[in-house]
Amino acid sequence: MRFSKTKKRYVKPEEETFHDSSESGEIEKADGGRTERRMFALGVRKSTALVKIRPRFSKPGLWLDIGSWEGPDLNASLMHALGKAGFYSAAFVLQRVLADALDLDPQEIEVASMVRRKIHENENPVWVGEIVLADRLANGSGFVRELSENFSDFSDLCLGKAPRNSALKSPFAEYLLSEAHAQSCMTACPRCLQTYFNSVFHGLLDWRLGVMTLRAIVDKHYVCGLDMNFDYPEFRGQAKVVEKAAQLLITAAREQLQWLFKPEEDCPVALLRSQDVLVGVAPGIWTRDAHEYYPPMQRFIEEHNPDDLPVCWVDVFNTLRQTTWVLKVLNV
Repeated sequence: MRFSKTKKRYVKPEEETFHDSSESGEIEKADGGRTERRMFALGVRKSTALVKIRPRFSKPGLWLDIGSWEGPDLNASLMHALGKAGFYSAAFVLQRVLADALDLDPQEIEVASMVRRKIHENENPVWVGEIVLADRLANGSGFVRELSENFSDFSDLCLGKAPRNSALKSPFAEYLLSEAHAQSCMTACPRCLQTYFNSVFHGLLDWRLGVMTLRAIVDKHYVCGLDMNFDYPEFRGQAKVVEKAAQLLITAAREQLQWLFKPEEDCPVALLRSQDVLVGVAPGIWTRDAHEYYPPMQRFIEEHNPDDLPVCWVDVFNTLRQTTWVLKVLNV
Protein backbone atom coordinates (compact mmCIF):
# COMPACT_ATOMS: atom_id res chain seq x y z
CA MET A 1 0.00 0.00 0.00
CA ARG A 2 1.34 3.46 -0.86
CA PHE A 3 0.13 7.05 -0.70
CA SER A 4 0.60 9.60 -3.46
CA LYS A 5 2.04 13.05 -2.77
CA THR A 6 -1.32 14.83 -3.16
CA LYS A 7 -3.47 14.91 -0.06
CA LYS A 8 -6.74 14.26 -1.88
CA ARG A 9 -5.76 11.07 -3.63
CA TYR A 10 -5.28 7.59 -2.21
CA VAL A 11 -4.00 4.80 -4.49
CA LYS A 12 -4.29 1.12 -3.71
CA PRO A 13 -2.42 -0.87 -6.39
CA GLU A 14 -4.29 -3.38 -8.56
CA GLU A 15 -7.59 -2.79 -6.81
CA GLU A 16 -9.98 0.14 -6.59
CA THR A 17 -9.06 3.81 -7.03
CA PHE A 18 -10.81 6.67 -5.20
CA HIS A 19 -10.61 10.36 -6.08
CA ASP A 20 -11.84 12.48 -3.22
CA SER A 21 -12.74 16.14 -3.76
CA SER A 22 -13.79 17.52 -0.39
CA GLU A 23 -14.46 20.95 -1.89
CA SER A 24 -17.15 19.74 -4.28
CA GLY A 25 -18.59 17.09 -1.98
CA GLU A 26 -18.09 14.25 -4.51
CA ILE A 27 -16.32 10.91 -4.57
CA GLU A 28 -15.42 9.15 -7.81
CA LYS A 29 -14.82 5.41 -7.63
CA ALA A 30 -13.11 3.60 -10.51
CA ASP A 31 -13.61 -0.16 -10.45
CA GLY A 32 -12.86 -2.40 -13.44
CA GLY A 33 -13.25 0.38 -15.99
CA ARG A 34 -16.54 1.56 -14.48
CA THR A 35 -16.74 5.00 -12.84
CA GLU A 36 -19.30 5.73 -10.14
CA ARG A 37 -19.84 9.19 -8.69
CA ARG A 38 -21.41 9.60 -5.29
CA MET A 39 -22.52 12.83 -3.65
CA PHE A 40 -21.97 13.27 0.06
CA ALA A 41 -22.29 15.89 2.78
CA LEU A 42 -20.90 16.16 6.29
CA GLY A 43 -22.97 17.32 9.20
CA VAL A 44 -23.25 17.15 12.96
CA ARG A 45 -26.28 16.96 15.21
CA LYS A 46 -26.85 19.57 17.88
CA SER A 47 -29.70 19.58 20.37
CA THR A 48 -30.64 23.13 21.21
CA ALA A 49 -33.64 25.45 21.52
CA LEU A 50 -35.32 26.91 18.44
CA VAL A 51 -37.86 29.63 17.78
CA LYS A 52 -39.75 29.79 14.48
CA ILE A 53 -41.31 33.02 13.24
CA ARG A 54 -43.62 33.25 10.23
CA PRO A 55 -46.68 35.22 9.08
CA ARG A 56 -50.07 33.86 10.13
CA PHE A 57 -51.67 35.25 6.98
CA SER A 58 -50.66 36.61 3.60
CA LYS A 59 -51.31 40.17 2.44
CA PRO A 60 -52.33 41.05 -1.13
CA GLY A 61 -49.66 43.15 -2.81
CA LEU A 62 -46.91 42.22 -0.31
CA TRP A 63 -44.26 39.57 -0.96
CA LEU A 64 -43.91 37.43 2.18
CA ASP A 65 -42.42 34.34 0.57
CA ILE A 66 -38.74 33.45 0.23
CA GLY A 67 -39.63 31.97 -3.13
CA SER A 68 -38.53 28.93 -5.05
CA TRP A 69 -36.72 29.74 -8.28
CA GLU A 70 -36.82 27.02 -10.92
CA GLY A 71 -36.12 27.56 -14.59
CA PRO A 72 -35.24 30.68 -16.56
CA ASP A 73 -38.00 32.94 -15.21
CA LEU A 74 -36.18 36.19 -14.36
CA ASN A 75 -39.17 37.66 -12.51
CA ALA A 76 -39.28 34.62 -10.21
CA SER A 77 -35.55 35.05 -9.62
CA LEU A 78 -35.95 38.69 -8.60
CA MET A 79 -38.87 37.95 -6.26
CA HIS A 80 -36.85 35.08 -4.76
CA ALA A 81 -34.01 37.54 -4.00
CA LEU A 82 -36.42 40.12 -2.56
CA GLY A 83 -38.03 37.57 -0.24
CA LYS A 84 -34.70 36.22 1.01
CA ALA A 85 -33.41 39.76 1.60
CA GLY A 86 -36.48 40.71 3.63
CA PHE A 87 -36.51 37.62 5.84
CA TYR A 88 -32.75 37.39 6.42
CA SER A 89 -32.64 41.11 7.24
CA ALA A 90 -35.55 40.69 9.65
CA ALA A 91 -33.75 37.76 11.29
CA PHE A 92 -30.58 39.78 11.86
CA VAL A 93 -32.59 42.75 13.17
CA LEU A 94 -34.18 40.41 15.74
CA GLN A 95 -30.81 38.86 16.58
CA ARG A 96 -29.13 42.22 17.20
CA VAL A 97 -32.03 43.72 19.19
CA LEU A 98 -32.45 40.61 21.36
CA ALA A 99 -28.72 40.52 22.10
CA ASP A 100 -28.66 44.24 22.87
CA ALA A 101 -31.68 44.10 25.19
CA LEU A 102 -30.32 41.07 27.09
CA ASP A 103 -26.70 42.34 27.03
CA LEU A 104 -25.37 39.37 25.03
CA ASP A 105 -22.92 38.75 22.26
CA PRO A 106 -25.08 38.52 19.10
CA GLN A 107 -23.29 35.28 18.22
CA GLU A 108 -25.11 33.60 21.11
CA ILE A 109 -28.20 33.61 18.85
CA GLU A 110 -27.83 31.87 15.49
CA VAL A 111 -29.84 32.55 12.36
CA ALA A 112 -30.21 28.83 11.90
CA SER A 113 -32.32 28.56 8.77
CA MET A 114 -34.85 30.14 6.44
CA VAL A 115 -37.71 27.83 5.41
CA ARG A 116 -40.79 27.98 3.16
CA ARG A 117 -44.03 27.05 4.89
CA LYS A 118 -47.52 26.54 3.56
CA ILE A 119 -50.34 28.21 5.43
CA HIS A 120 -54.04 27.83 4.64
CA GLU A 121 -56.33 30.81 4.14
CA ASN A 122 -59.97 30.05 3.35
CA GLU A 123 -58.88 26.54 2.33
CA ASN A 124 -56.35 28.01 -0.14
CA PRO A 125 -52.69 27.15 0.46
CA VAL A 126 -50.28 30.11 0.51
CA TRP A 127 -46.50 29.94 0.76
CA VAL A 128 -44.70 32.19 3.26
CA GLY A 129 -41.21 32.43 4.65
CA GLU A 130 -40.22 31.26 8.13
CA ILE A 131 -37.31 32.51 10.25
CA VAL A 132 -35.57 29.96 12.50
CA LEU A 133 -33.40 31.32 15.32
CA ALA A 134 -31.48 29.04 17.69
CA ASP A 135 -29.26 29.16 20.75
CA ARG A 136 -25.64 28.67 19.71
CA LEU A 137 -24.78 26.48 22.68
CA ALA A 138 -25.77 22.82 22.71
CA ASN A 139 -28.78 22.00 24.92
CA GLY A 140 -29.86 25.65 24.73
CA SER A 141 -29.04 28.65 26.86
CA GLY A 142 -32.52 30.15 27.27
CA PHE A 143 -32.11 33.16 25.00
CA VAL A 144 -34.48 32.18 22.20
CA ARG A 145 -36.90 30.87 24.83
CA GLU A 146 -36.91 34.39 26.24
CA LEU A 147 -37.66 35.69 22.74
CA SER A 148 -40.48 33.18 22.32
CA GLU A 149 -42.11 33.97 25.66
CA ASN A 150 -41.85 37.76 25.23
CA PHE A 151 -41.96 38.08 21.46
CA SER A 152 -44.34 41.04 21.43
CA ASP A 153 -41.98 43.07 23.65
CA PHE A 154 -38.91 42.34 21.54
CA SER A 155 -40.73 42.92 18.27
CA ASP A 156 -42.00 46.25 19.63
CA LEU A 157 -38.39 47.26 20.30
CA CYS A 158 -37.47 46.34 16.71
CA LEU A 159 -40.33 48.46 15.36
CA GLY A 160 -39.79 51.55 17.49
CA LYS A 161 -42.70 50.96 19.85
CA ALA A 162 -42.69 51.01 23.65
CA PRO A 163 -42.76 47.41 25.01
CA ARG A 164 -45.08 46.42 27.82
CA ASN A 165 -42.03 45.59 29.92
CA SER A 166 -40.62 49.08 30.42
CA ALA A 167 -37.34 47.61 31.75
CA LEU A 168 -36.45 46.35 28.27
CA LYS A 169 -34.26 48.84 26.42
CA SER A 170 -32.29 48.62 23.20
CA PRO A 171 -29.98 51.50 22.24
CA PHE A 172 -29.24 49.57 19.04
CA ALA A 173 -32.91 49.61 17.99
CA GLU A 174 -33.18 53.31 18.82
CA TYR A 175 -30.16 54.06 16.62
CA LEU A 176 -31.33 51.73 13.83
CA LEU A 177 -34.62 53.63 13.49
CA SER A 178 -33.19 57.09 14.09
CA GLU A 179 -33.22 59.93 11.57
CA ALA A 180 -29.41 60.13 11.67
CA HIS A 181 -29.01 56.49 10.67
CA ALA A 182 -31.76 56.68 8.04
CA GLN A 183 -30.00 59.58 6.32
CA SER A 184 -26.52 58.01 6.45
CA CYS A 185 -27.25 54.35 5.66
CA MET A 186 -28.76 53.44 2.30
CA THR A 187 -29.18 49.68 2.79
CA ALA A 188 -26.90 48.24 5.49
CA CYS A 189 -23.65 49.25 7.18
CA PRO A 190 -21.26 48.06 9.92
CA ARG A 191 -23.16 50.20 12.41
CA CYS A 192 -26.42 48.33 11.87
CA LEU A 193 -26.62 44.82 10.37
CA GLN A 194 -23.25 44.12 8.76
CA THR A 195 -20.77 42.22 10.94
CA TYR A 196 -17.75 40.04 10.24
CA PHE A 197 -19.69 36.94 11.24
CA ASN A 198 -22.56 37.48 8.77
CA SER A 199 -20.36 38.66 5.88
CA VAL A 200 -21.74 35.89 3.65
CA PHE A 201 -25.14 37.64 3.86
CA HIS A 202 -23.98 41.22 3.24
CA GLY A 203 -25.34 41.23 -0.30
CA LEU A 204 -28.83 40.48 1.03
CA LEU A 205 -28.98 42.75 4.06
CA ASP A 206 -31.17 45.85 4.03
CA TRP A 207 -32.33 47.22 7.36
CA ARG A 208 -35.44 48.85 5.90
CA LEU A 209 -36.59 45.60 4.25
CA GLY A 210 -35.94 43.77 7.52
CA VAL A 211 -38.11 46.16 9.55
CA MET A 212 -40.82 46.14 6.85
CA THR A 213 -40.91 42.34 6.79
CA LEU A 214 -41.02 42.05 10.57
CA ARG A 215 -43.77 44.69 10.82
CA ALA A 216 -45.77 42.89 8.11
CA ILE A 217 -45.48 39.67 10.14
CA VAL A 218 -46.67 41.10 13.46
CA ASP A 219 -49.07 43.90 12.39
CA LYS A 220 -52.11 42.68 10.45
CA HIS A 221 -53.04 46.24 9.38
CA TYR A 222 -49.63 47.15 7.95
CA VAL A 223 -49.41 47.15 4.14
CA CYS A 224 -45.99 48.78 3.65
CA GLY A 225 -47.25 52.08 2.26
CA LEU A 226 -49.77 50.71 -0.24
CA ASP A 227 -52.47 52.65 1.62
CA MET A 228 -50.34 55.80 1.04
CA ASN A 229 -49.38 55.84 4.73
CA PHE A 230 -45.60 56.14 4.87
CA ASP A 231 -45.45 57.44 8.45
CA TYR A 232 -43.12 54.70 9.73
CA PRO A 233 -39.43 54.84 10.73
CA GLU A 234 -38.37 52.48 7.94
CA PHE A 235 -39.46 55.00 5.30
CA ARG A 236 -37.22 57.77 6.63
CA GLY A 237 -34.66 58.63 3.99
CA GLN A 238 -36.13 56.09 1.59
CA ALA A 239 -37.00 58.77 -0.98
CA LYS A 240 -33.36 59.34 -1.93
CA VAL A 241 -32.74 55.58 -2.15
CA VAL A 242 -35.70 55.14 -4.50
CA GLU A 243 -34.59 58.14 -6.57
CA LYS A 244 -31.11 56.67 -6.98
CA ALA A 245 -32.58 53.32 -8.06
CA ALA A 246 -34.89 55.00 -10.58
CA GLN A 247 -32.00 57.02 -11.99
CA LEU A 248 -30.03 53.81 -12.46
CA LEU A 249 -32.92 52.42 -14.52
CA ILE A 250 -33.09 55.56 -16.67
CA THR A 251 -29.34 55.47 -17.34
CA ALA A 252 -29.27 51.74 -18.09
CA ALA A 253 -32.29 52.07 -20.42
CA ARG A 254 -30.47 54.79 -22.40
CA GLU A 255 -33.13 57.41 -21.87
CA GLN A 256 -36.00 55.13 -23.00
CA LEU A 257 -37.54 55.80 -19.60
CA GLN A 258 -38.60 59.29 -18.48
CA TRP A 259 -39.59 60.69 -15.10
CA LEU A 260 -43.28 61.00 -14.27
CA PHE A 261 -43.08 61.39 -10.50
CA LYS A 262 -40.00 61.88 -8.36
CA PRO A 263 -40.06 60.44 -4.83
CA GLU A 264 -40.73 62.73 -1.91
CA GLU A 265 -40.26 62.22 1.82
CA ASP A 266 -43.99 61.78 2.40
CA CYS A 267 -44.37 59.63 -0.74
CA PRO A 268 -41.14 57.71 -1.49
CA VAL A 269 -42.39 56.25 -4.78
CA ALA A 270 -40.88 56.80 -8.25
CA LEU A 271 -42.89 56.61 -11.47
CA LEU A 272 -41.24 56.29 -14.91
CA ARG A 273 -42.74 55.74 -18.32
CA SER A 274 -41.71 54.29 -21.62
CA GLN A 275 -43.75 54.05 -24.79
CA ASP A 276 -45.48 50.86 -23.65
CA VAL A 277 -45.43 50.67 -19.85
CA LEU A 278 -45.54 52.73 -16.67
CA VAL A 279 -42.81 51.60 -14.29
CA GLY A 280 -43.10 52.15 -10.56
CA VAL A 281 -40.08 51.81 -8.28
CA ALA A 282 -41.51 50.49 -5.03
CA PRO A 283 -39.99 51.49 -1.68
CA GLY A 284 -40.75 48.14 -0.06
CA ILE A 285 -41.71 44.48 -0.44
CA TRP A 286 -44.37 45.06 -3.11
CA THR A 287 -45.44 42.62 -5.79
CA ARG A 288 -45.55 43.53 -9.49
CA ASP A 289 -49.30 44.30 -9.37
CA ALA A 290 -49.39 45.76 -5.84
CA HIS A 291 -51.47 48.85 -6.72
CA GLU A 292 -54.47 46.78 -7.83
CA TYR A 293 -55.43 45.82 -4.26
CA TYR A 294 -55.56 49.24 -2.56
CA PRO A 295 -57.79 52.17 -3.71
CA PRO A 296 -55.46 54.95 -2.43
CA MET A 297 -52.61 53.61 -4.56
CA GLN A 298 -54.96 53.09 -7.51
CA ARG A 299 -55.99 56.76 -7.36
CA PHE A 300 -52.35 57.84 -7.16
CA ILE A 301 -51.54 55.82 -10.30
CA GLU A 302 -54.57 57.17 -12.18
CA GLU A 303 -53.48 60.76 -11.50
CA HIS A 304 -50.10 60.14 -13.14
CA ASN A 305 -51.17 57.74 -15.89
CA PRO A 306 -53.48 59.66 -18.26
CA ASP A 307 -52.63 57.34 -21.16
CA ASP A 308 -53.77 54.31 -19.15
CA LEU A 309 -50.53 52.40 -19.73
CA PRO A 310 -50.08 48.99 -18.09
CA VAL A 311 -48.32 49.32 -14.73
CA CYS A 312 -45.45 47.20 -13.44
CA TRP A 313 -43.73 47.68 -10.10
CA VAL A 314 -40.07 46.87 -9.51
CA ASP A 315 -38.54 46.82 -6.04
CA VAL A 316 -35.75 49.12 -4.95
CA PHE A 317 -33.65 46.21 -3.61
CA ASN A 318 -33.20 44.46 -6.96
CA THR A 319 -33.09 47.71 -8.94
CA LEU A 320 -30.01 48.82 -7.01
CA ARG A 321 -28.26 45.45 -7.26
CA GLN A 322 -29.45 43.83 -10.51
CA THR A 323 -30.44 46.72 -12.75
CA THR A 324 -30.00 44.92 -16.08
CA TRP A 325 -32.10 41.96 -14.92
CA VAL A 326 -34.87 44.36 -13.90
CA LEU A 327 -34.76 45.91 -17.38
CA LYS A 328 -35.08 42.45 -18.94
CA VAL A 329 -38.20 41.79 -16.88
CA LEU A 330 -39.62 45.13 -18.00
CA ASN A 331 -38.60 44.41 -21.61
CA VAL A 332 -37.32 47.97 -22.01
